[in-house]
Amino acid sequence: MSNINEELSERRNIESPDMVGIINLTQHELTAEQKEFVDIECYTDRNKVKELLTFTKLPSQIQILQRAVDLANIVRDIVDQDEHINLFLVLIGGAPYLMKPLIEELREIGVTPVFSYTDRVSVETMQPDGSVVKTQVFKHLGYVEAF
Repeated sequence: MSNINEELSERRNIESPDMVGIINLTQHELTAEQKEFVDIECYTDRNKVKELLTFTKLPSQIQILQRAVDLANIVRDIVDQDEHINLFLVLIGGAPYLMKPLIEELREIGVTPVFSYTDRVSVETMQPDGSVVKTQVFKHLGYVEAF
């Protein structure tokens, strides 16, 4: 299995005419750092994606599998419409029990599912009252291909 980050870097170094698109199937918007690795962000109905990623009740296996199919169908529609993109990365994240069936569905349509690799940096900010607020800042360092 090749390293997706090396492949993306090589494409940049040789000024490849191939376009790399990313489809975001997570609850969060892409950061500027995540977008730097690709040529184009393929837009999705963010509300629909969030709805499909959110489980408010204990799901059955059938419900999990159906969500994976529904998310993959969103990706399929984008892939079918964007003929100028040669490599599609699909950033995934969410309930761990959804990831395996989602990865399988995405692989069936010929796209590359990836996870974001991040470095978590703690930032402490002193408040006027003397209290300290600690926040986590996530710095995107690359993608990990899902398998």
